[in-house]
Amino acid sequence: MPEEPAAGSNQPALKTLPLVQREVVLFFVLCAIAVVMFLVTRTMAEWSRQNNSETAAAWYARGQQRLAAGDLQGGVTALRRAFAMNRTNVEYVLALARGLTLGGPNEEAWQLLQGLRESQPEDTEINYRLAGLAAERGEYADAVRYYNHALFGLDAAPVPSEGPAPVAATGAPKDATAGSEPGASAAAPPAGRPPVTRSMILTDLATLQLSHGDIEEALSTLATLARVSDGDPAARVRVGQLFAMAGDQQQALSNFTIAIGQDASNVDAQLGAADAAFSLGRFTESLRHLVAAERAGATGTPFEERLALVDRVVDSDPLAPALGMTERVRRLTAGLDWAAARFDHCAEQPNTTLPDETRKEIEALRKRPRQELRDTDVLTEGVTLIGASRAVVAGPCPTTDVADTAWATIARARGASR
Repeated sequence: MPEEPAAGSNQPALKTLPLVQREVVLFFVLCAIAVVMFLVTRTMAEWSRQNNSETAAAWYARGQQRLAAGDLQGGVTALRRAFAMNRTNVEYVLALARGLTLGGPNEEAWQLLQGLRESQPEDTEINYRLAGLAAERGEYADAVRYYNHALFGLDAAPVPSEGPAPVAATGAPKDATAGSEPGASAAAPPAGRPPVTRSMILTDLATLQLSHGDIEEALSTLATLARVSDGDPAARVRVGQLFAMAGDQQQALSNFTIAIGQDASNVDAQLGAADAAFSLGRFTESLRHLVAAERAGATGTPFEERLALVDRVVDSDPLAPALGMTERVRRLTAGLDWAAARFDHCAEQPNTTLPDETRKEIEALRKRPRQELRDTDVLTEGVTLIGASRAVVAGPCPTTDVADTAWATIARARGASR
């Protein structure tokens, strides 16, 4: 018969049970403490991040305000602080780069924008700013490449949805990197970012091409620019000015005329049209634009001298369109008389020798019957002779007389080569 356990033989097990219970309780207490500490740490980190974000936004807003007020140093300093507190916000980096470049070419801005472009190669503004800096650095090929990338960014951008992008209460943009994927910059720029338009890019590109003598490429760029400048007289004027710089006076005149149709009181458009028409030998049209510019408020000695010159050309040109033959002959005769008097006055000056052949040609034409002067070829010959005579005496007897400049202009526009 088996023996029964001795009394008290289960006491070690009973003693072990409370120890296990204490360890379990301690485990759960430590777990609870760890959870609480995690929550507290996360809350503090979130609070710190939010506090830094709000402080950075305040510095960003202050920097923008100071730049707008013309305080370049104060604006850049504030934007640096915003960037230091939130280095992941694209808008802060761009704003700092913009501020830095207001003072001219800036290596720091170049490095900031290069860093941004690595993750957002199609962002229009980043490429546009880099293009401007490359142009200032004399890196023509790189500047053209960045301008083209900026245009590509506009082409690749999806149509923005209605309604403004979210903006923080301070006026600073929310973190542009939150919840976005690389390349998302092809979308419309956030609210508050200065717009970079196709017209701006093409204007700067054409200006750069012209400054480097790349006329054919500039004309191609300007043709595209002209198609996107509708509705803006100032933009049309700028296109006209660039066409004039490129030597295409006809396109320049066309764009100035469009600007005038949109705003007849635009002085720059009227003056540009006057210059282009003058270059094309359309002197009456040039005078009409100058008169319109005067009515719109154009003043000053240079303007008055231009007006006097064009007025004299219009009154003196024997080959102007829509003139009767009698008036053509009268103008040619007056021009020959002026050339003879100018020649004789110069010949009378001490130590001056002029070719007799030129004076004899003038006199021979003056003595021809008026009926012969009615011939178009003779009229052209006369204008050419007046111009040649003026050129002969201009060296030994220079003058700033408006008649001298007027006849030089007429001969250049109407005369035949000798």
